[in-house]
Amino acid sequence: FQPGQPAAVTVAGDGDAPLAVAVFDPSGQRVTADARNTDRFGLRWMPAASAPYTIKVYNRGGVPVRFSLKTN
Repeated sequence: FQPGQPAAVTVAGDGDAPLAVAVFDPSGQRVTADARNTDRFGLRWMPAASAPYTIKVYNRGGVPVRFSLKTN
């Protein structure tokens, strides 16, 4: 991700369980998240640094799920 340029991540689950997604900056601070009761998300943020960001997807259901994750 480039500083000052909009960043985006989309997550699409297989529908078997709800998911949650969070994005963390290089220092480990959460910059955006979504935990609605769904398995499809679209998050956007403005990166402050040109460094690795961590994207975590959490399975909030009781069954294994498959999901796709895309970034810009």
